[in-house]
Amino acid sequence: MKRILKYKGGTDLIKFFEQLRRSIKMNKSWKKKKQEDVFKEEKVLKKRVFNGLIQELIDFKAYGVAEIIMVEKNKEKFDVDFADEMMALQIFANLKKFDDYMEKFNLFIEEGGQYEFDLHLSQELGRTIQMFDSDQYEFQRLQNLKKIEERMKAVELDPLLNQYLKE
Repeated sequence: MKRILKYKGGTDLIKFFEQLRRSIKMNKSWKKKKQEDVFKEEKVLKKRVFNGLIQELIDFKAYGVAEIIMVEKNKEKFDVDFADEMMALQIFANLKKFDDYMEKFNLFIEEGGQYEFDLHLSQELGRTIQMFDSDQYEFQRLQNLKKIEERMKAVELDPLLNQYLKE
């Protein structure tokens, strides 16, 4: 994958991925199973392929291509989980797509949301908001850092953060 991206470019990688995606099928041993079970297992396998590719692209810093693959993944109507939202947060922060980033940020920061606010999440939100480093985003960045701080206090992460910083 990295070789395709390095020597050929994102369009060739997307073509390769499309071919790969269409060819994912269960082997002959699955013919004896219920069609419903086969469908569920194929869907899980496809999601793992999507997630692996998106994470590789993020690691390779190919955020534009990662966003395209993420859009294709969303068309497949997989259940969205914490890892999916975190990958989207990283992609949008690195591409400096502030409105898309804020949609994910607000999903994580809201009280009583579907994801637990913990030390790791607060660090990731703090790290990614710092990517909007231009003067254009200065006020929003400071506001969001304040929201993170308030949320940390609300869930009593302040003592944990102080302990973490001492280590």
